[in-house]
Amino acid sequence: MPPPPSWRAGRSARAGTVDLVAIRAAPGLAPEDLAGRLKGRLGEQYEIATGRFRADAESPGAAAGRGLLLVLPGSIGGISLMIVGFVVSGGLSLSINRQRRELILLRAAGATPRQVRRVVAVQGVTAAGLALAPGAASGYFLAARLGELLVSVGALRADQPLVYGPLPAAAAALLLLGVVRVASWAASLHISRMPLISGIAETRPPSRVRTNAGLLLILASLVLATAPLVIQTEAAAIGPATAALLAVIGLALAGPRLVQRAAGALAGSRLMARVSGPVWLAVHNCHGHALRTSGAVAALGMAVTLSLSVVLTQTTITKARSDQATLGMRDLVTITAPGLGGIPRGLLSDVRAVTPAAGVATTTVVTEPLLFGDDSSLMARPALALGPDAGGLVDLEVVDGGLNGLRGHAIALDERVGRVGHSLDVIMGDGARVRARVVATYRRGLGFGPVVVSRDLAAAHTTTGLDSAILARPAELGPLLARWPGVELTTRPEGPQAGSASAQALVNMAVLAVLLAYVLVAVANRLVATTTGRRDELDGLRRLGATPRQLRRMIRWEAAMIAAGASGAGLVLSAVPLVLLGAGFLARPAPSGPLWLAPASVLVVGLVVWPAMELPARKIIH
Repeated sequence: MPPPPSWRAGRSARAGTVDLVAIRAAPGLAPEDLAGRLKGRLGEQYEIATGRFRADAESPGAAAGRGLLLVLPGSIGGISLMIVGFVVSGGLSLSINRQRRELILLRAAGATPRQVRRVVAVQGVTAAGLALAPGAASGYFLAARLGELLVSVGALRADQPLVYGPLPAAAAALLLLGVVRVASWAASLHISRMPLISGIAETRPPSRVRTNAGLLLILASLVLATAPLVIQTEAAAIGPATAALLAVIGLALAGPRLVQRAAGALAGSRLMARVSGPVWLAVHNCHGHALRTSGAVAALGMAVTLSLSVVLTQTTITKARSDQATLGMRDLVTITAPGLGGIPRGLLSDVRAVTPAAGVATTTVVTEPLLFGDDSSLMARPALALGPDAGGLVDLEVVDGGLNGLRGHAIALDERVGRVGHSLDVIMGDGARVRARVVATYRRGLGFGPVVVSRDLAAAHTTTGLDSAILARPAELGPLLARWPGVELTTRPEGPQAGSASAQALVNMAVLAVLLAYVLVAVANRLVATTTGRRDELDGLRRLGATPRQLRRMIRWEAAMIAAGASGAGLVLSAVPLVLLGAGFLARPAPSGPLWLAPASVLVVGLVVWPAMELPARKIIH
C-alpha cells in the first residue's frame, strides 16, 4: 500500500458513518494493483470497485436503471422491425403485382429468377436508403423525448443522461436494410419462379403452405394466451402480448385464404341473388383479389389487436394490483403530509391515542432478480416499509412467519421468491448494502410488491427517517388533524406499486401511439396506391355500362367489407388472450379497462379505409 493516499468519504444520512470511500492511487501504481492490495488487507467484508464499476458502487439505482435502458429499446426496436417488415412486405407485394407484366417480360427476355429478385430488392433498398437520414434525425429527437418521459414518470433517474453517438443510427440502418432485403426477397420469390404463361395471369390462388403456417401461429398464440392462468405475476402480461404478435403474423399469412373463403361463401350464398349490382361486384372483387384485400385486412387487424391487447392488458393488471392493495388495506384511512416531506414527529402517537394506527413508508430498494422478467443483474423496485404494529392493520395474506418480526434488518417476501429464515442482500436508497433476514412470506405480492422492508431499516437509510403516511382505523380524526397544518386525510389507500404501474402504462401507451400512427399511415398509403392502380378495371366497367354512382357504391362496399373484416379479425384475435387474462387475474372472463376502446378502434379503421379508397376512386371515375 503506498503512503498516504487521499481519502474522500461519501455523505451519508446516518451520523458518524459513510456510504463509500474513494481512494486515489499513488503515481505509478495501477488501480487494479491497488484494489488487489486493499482486498488482501480488508478481506471479503468490503466491496472494492475500479474502472467503470465505480459508477455502479456510487449509484446502485443508476446501475439498476441501466437494465431498463437496454430492455425497453430492445422491445421497441423488435416490435418496430416486425411492423416495418410487415408493412414493407405488403407494399412490395402490391408493387410487384402492379409490375407483374414487366417482370414477366424480363423473364421472357432471358433474366434469371435471381436477377428478377435483385431488381425488386434494389427498389426496396433504395426507398429504405432515402428514408435513413430523416429517420435517424427523427429517432434521435424521439429518443430525447422518451428519455424526458421516463425521467418525468420516475422510470429513469435524472442523473442518468442518455448518451448520443453514431452507433445507434448505424445499427438501425443495418437492421432496416436487412429487414427490407428479406421482405423484398420474400415478396418476389413466387413471381421470380413462376412459369411465363402463369405469370401473365392477374391473380393466383393463396398458397396452402402459407395458410397452414398462419393457422399454426394463431393456434400457438392461443397456447401463449393461457400464461395468466398459470403465472400470477406481472410477467404473465408477456403471454397476451406475445400471443397478440403471433396472432397478427398468423393473420398476415393465412389472411388471403381466409378472405377468399369468407368472400367465396358470401358470393355463393342465396343472398347475392337479392343484392344490387355494386354489392355483387364488391363481394366478387374481394373473392377474386384475395391477396389485395387481405393485405389491408391484416394490417388494420394488427392495429386493432395491438391497441386492444396492450391497453387492456395494462388496465387489467393495474386493476388486479389495485384490488389486492385494497383488500390488504380495507377499512383503513390514510394520513399524509405531502407538503411537509413526511409525517411530523408526534403525529403518529396522537393518532394512536384515538384509534389503532401504524406508520408506513415507501422506499426504493435494489435487489437481485427475484421474479420472472426481472433484470438479470440488479432490479430497482418500490417497497413498502412496515413495522410490527402493522400486523393488525395491513393484511398481506401472510403464509409463514409474521409482520411482528419486522424489526431491524428484517424483510418480508412474496412466497414465490423466498422462505422464512433465508437472507437477501438489499441495496437501500442511500446505496448501503444490507443483508436482511426474511421474517415472513405473503401472497399479495401483486399489490404490495415482492419485498416489504421494516420501518427501522427504511428509516436508517433515509435523510429524515420520517414515515410517508399513517394507516389508521376510521375514527373522528378531524379535530386532531386540524391541529397539524399540512396534514391530509384520504379514504383510499394505495399500494407501493401504484406509481410504478402508472409510469409503465404511460410509456407503453406513448410507444403504442407512435407505432399505430405509422401503421395507419402506411395502410392508408397502400389503399390509395391499390385504388389508383385499378384505373383500367374501373374504366372497363364504365365501358360496360356501369354509372359513376354504381362504381362509387362498389368502392364503398369494398371499403366496408375491408373495415369489417379487419375489425372482426382484430376483435377476435385480441378477445381470447384478454378473456384468459381477466380469468387469471380478476377471476372473471373479461378484462378491466376502457371497453369503449373496441368501438373506437372500429371507428378509426373505418375512418382510415373509407377516404383512402373513396377519394382516389372519385378522381379516377370523374
